[in-house]
Amino acid sequence: MQGRVGIGRHRSGKLQHPIPAWHGGEIKLARAAARANIPVCISTQSVTTIEEVRDGAPGALLWFQLYMWKDRNLSRQLLERVAASGVTSVVLTVDTPVVPRREYNVRNGFSIPLQYTVRAGVDVMMHPRWMFGVLRYLTTTGMPTYGHYPKEFRGAITRPSVSDAVKLENLLNWDDVRQLRQWWKGELVIKGILCVEDARKSHEIGADGIVVSAHGGRNIDSAPTPAKVLPGIVDAVGQKIEILADSGVMRGSDVLKYVSLGAKSVMLGRLPLWGLASAGEPGADAVLEMMRTEIDISLAMLGAQTPRELQS
Repeated sequence: MQGRVGIGRHRSGKLQHPIPAWHGGEIKLARAAARANIPVCISTQSVTTIEEVRDGAPGALLWFQLYMWKDRNLSRQLLERVAASGVTSVVLTVDTPVVPRREYNVRNGFSIPLQYTVRAGVDVMMHPRWMFGVLRYLTTTGMPTYGHYPKEFRGAITRPSVSDAVKLENLLNWDDVRQLRQWWKGELVIKGILCVEDARKSHEIGADGIVVSAHGGRNIDSAPTPAKVLPGIVDAVGQKIEILADSGVMRGSDVLKYVSLGAKSVMLGRLPLWGLASAGEPGADAVLEMMRTEIDISLAMLGAQTPRELQS
C-alpha cells in the first residue's frame, strides 16, 4: 500500500513503493488518519485507487501525491480522476527523476518489480499473520497492480512497467510545473525542495506550498538534511507560501524540531506503515496516537502549550 500522513496546522501526508503492508491498506490508513483529524496522501503508485479510498474512508481528507508520467496527457487524465474524487491538494514529487539505487534493498533482496527468492519465501512463511492477511489479494483480486495506471498499462507489481508512457518523467522542469498549475485548480504542493532558489521559484509559479524534504535520505545520501536548510527557506519565503517538512521523523519530538525551525506542518512516512504492517488498522491508530502523545509530553517538558510557541 502507499499513503502518507502528517501532523501540523494543515496536517498533511504520503509514502513510497506499492508493496502491500496490509490488505486494503490505503483505505485502513485513510480511516486512521481521519480519526486522528489529519489528511492522508495517496500516491500515484498505490495499489488502491483514489476512488476506492474515497468510498472506503468517507471521512478522510484526501491529498494525492503525483509522480509525473512521460505521457503528460495520461497524467492530466489522472488529475481529472483525482479532482472528481474530492481531493483538495496535489503533492508533486520533484526529487526522484530516476529510480535510486538503494544498497539496503539490494542486500535484502527487495526490488521493483518483485523478485521471487528462497529468502523472501522463508521470510513470508515466518510471518503467517501477514501472509494470510496481505495475500488475500491472491485469492480475491489477484496479484496487486498499480491501481492508478490506465488499464492498458496496468500490470502486477511483480512485473516491470510495460510502456514508456507510464514511466516516471526524468526530465521534469519548471515549465511542467507551470503547466500543472494550469491543470490543477486545487492546492498545489511541491515536494523535494532543498534550497532557497527553488522555494522562491515554486512561489513565483503559483504553488501553495512546498515540502522541504530529502526523501527520507533514501535517494541521494549527500543531499543536505531538511533541518539544515529549513531555516533559510523559512526566512526567504515563509511569509509567502506554506512550508512543510519531512524526512527522518521517528518520534513526536522530531515533529517539534521541524516546527521549531519554521515548518507549518510535518509529514509522516514510514511510521504509520509500520503500525499498519504489524497490526492492521488498529496498528496505524496506535502509531498516530503514540506520535500525538510524544508531542504532548515533549511540549510539557519544554514548558510549552502549543508547537507554535517553539518558534518564538
